[in-house]
Amino acid sequence: SVSILGATRRANRATVDDHNVIRHALADKYPVLLAWCEQVAHAVDGTLGRVTLVRLRGGQDVHAHVDYGEYYAYRNRYHLVVASDAGSLLYAGDEHVRMWPGELWWFNNKALHWARNESERWR
Repeated sequence: SVSILGATRRANRATVDDHNVIRHALADKYPVLLAWCEQVAHAVDGTLGRVTLVRLRGGQDVHAHVDYGEYYAYRNRYHLVVASDAGSLLYAGDEHVRMWPGELWWFNNKALHWARNESERWR
């Protein structure tokens, strides 16, 4: 995975896991993606935090975990599926969904969650 834009720190809030804005050099390679992410953040009355491109090898999982810490305490997570031959399986709590390319999903990242690529190709 590659983070192309780091996270912003909430104003006037002392944290133990401070995430200042860090614009990675790779961000300039994805101007359309970043503009679209900004539009989504605005549409949900939010601010854009971390943007990460994640590749998952065919037949592999993102192991079960919970996103914890101050950064996630007041942020929501969304997944945009860019490419996935078999759809991208996402499990969160007691729910699961198969996400398809072009779909944007919010999920409860404060619940135990994991993902699976059932395809033989990269997701």
